[in-house]
Amino acid sequence: MASVTLTSIKVHARQRRLFMAAIGDGAQYELMLEYNVEVHDCVENELMRPFYPNGLEAAADRARGWPTVEYPSEAWNACSRFFLRHQSLWIVPADAASVGSDSGGLPFEPLLTPYRRQLKTEDGVVRVFVHQFNGVSPFAPQPVRRPLSQRLDIRVYHQQTEVYIVEDLPQFANLFKVFVREAPHVHYLLKQVYRCTDPPSSFEREVTLLAGLPPHPNIVRLHGLVGSRARGPDADVVLDGMLLTLVDGRNLGTFSEATAVQQARWVSDIRRALDFLHGLSPPRVWGDGKPWNVVISSDDDRAVLVDFGGGATPGWVDAELADTIAGDEQAFGRLVDFIHSLSVVDSDAPSVAPLTG
Repeated sequence: MASVTLTSIKVHARQRRLFMAAIGDGAQYELMLEYNVEVHDCVENELMRPFYPNGLEAAADRARGWPTVEYPSEAWNACSRFFLRHQSLWIVPADAASVGSDSGGLPFEPLLTPYRRQLKTEDGVVRVFVHQFNGVSPFAPQPVRRPLSQRLDIRVYHQQTEVYIVEDLPQFANLFKVFVREAPHVHYLLKQVYRCTDPPSSFEREVTLLAGLPPHPNIVRLHGLVGSRARGPDADVVLDGMLLTLVDGRNLGTFSEATAVQQARWVSDIRRALDFLHGLSPPRVWGDGKPWNVVISSDDDRAVLVDFGGGATPGWVDAELADTIAGDEQAFGRLVDFIHSLSVVDSDAPSVAPLTG
C-alpha cells in the first residue's frame, strides 16, 4: 500500500463540498466528498455534517464561499480515516504517478496538477470517480498571470525545462526540493504560489521583500522565480512559484525539548534577524511570526526565519498588529516563551514531536 499523507482540508459552504489534499508516492491528490442528494443516509453526508453546524441540507441557502472556521478535530480525523480506508480506490500506482528524466529528477510539470478523485455512495457501495468540480481548486497550485505589480530584477526559471523536482516534502503542501538544470548538485526549495488558498498579494509581498533583501544567515534567501515562460526579469509572465534556500532541518514548532545552549542560540538568532529587518531603510517586517515559520538547521542549529507572506495567527500575532513592527515584537516575545517552555535536556540532539495534520 502506498505511503499517504493527508495534508489539509477545506469545506465549501454554499456548494456543500468537502476537499482534502493528500500526497502519496510522489503524486498529489485532491479528494472530494459532495452532499449526496440521491442517498441521504450515506457515509459522505454523515462525515460532512459536523462541518455545517447550521444544517447540511440548508447550507446552500445560508452561506457562500469557503467559510473561515475552525474545523472540528474529530470530524477531520473521521474524514482522514475514511479516505485512508478507501485509498485502494483512489491511489495511483507509483509507476504511473511520475515520469522519470535523464537528469535523475522528476520534471516539474507532472506534479503541478493533482489527481482529482471523488468518493460517492452508489447502490450501498462507496465508489470512486474523477470529480468534475469546476471552481478554483482550494489546493491545486494555480499559476498566476501578472501577480507582481512591479518589475523585479530577478531571474525567472522555466518550469518545464530548467527546474526538476528531487522529492516532495510530504509534511507541507506544494513545497518541493528541486534543482535547476545549470546546477544539478545544488538543491533549492520550490514554494508554489496559490490563487485561492493564498491570495496573490501574499506571494507578491514575500517576493518583493526577499528580492530586495541583503543576504542574512537567519533569513531565508530568494534565488529566483519559476514561470511557465522565462523571459528575463519581467513581471509579465505566468508565475508558478519561487526558488528559496533549502534549509535542511525541522520547524521550531515540532520541537518538544532542547538544550539550554540551543534555547539561547535560537532566541539570539531570531532577535538578530528581526533587528536586521527592522533596521533597514525603509524597515522590513517579517509578519505572521510563529514557531512553524522558524526552521532550525540540522547542520548548525541555526534558526532561520521563513514565510514572509505576512498576516497574523491567533495566539502569536494579534490581527490589528498584522504586518507591523509591533506585531513582529509581539511574536518575538511569544516565541521566546515557547522556546523557554521546551523541556531542557543535556543532550545536544533534541527530540521532536511527531508532525500532525
